Amino acid sequence: MRYRGSPNVQGCNPSGFYRTGDGASHHIFASADPAIVSGTKFDMAGAIDHPGWMVTVNMG
Repeated sequence: MRYRGSPNVQGCNPSGFYRTGDGASHHIFASADPAIVSGTKFDMAGAIDHPGWMVTVNMG
């Protein structure tokens, strides 16, 4: 599922949660308590068949 795709992953976002992603297959859901600060895609060549996705959150 993709953000703004068909179907739209945002439809899976439960009330009280925030979602971020890489625009493709990585999605991170967090409750309202931690704030999503940033997300970074990085190469995982040789380990898995898609890039990694690291998300930084601020626990307030």
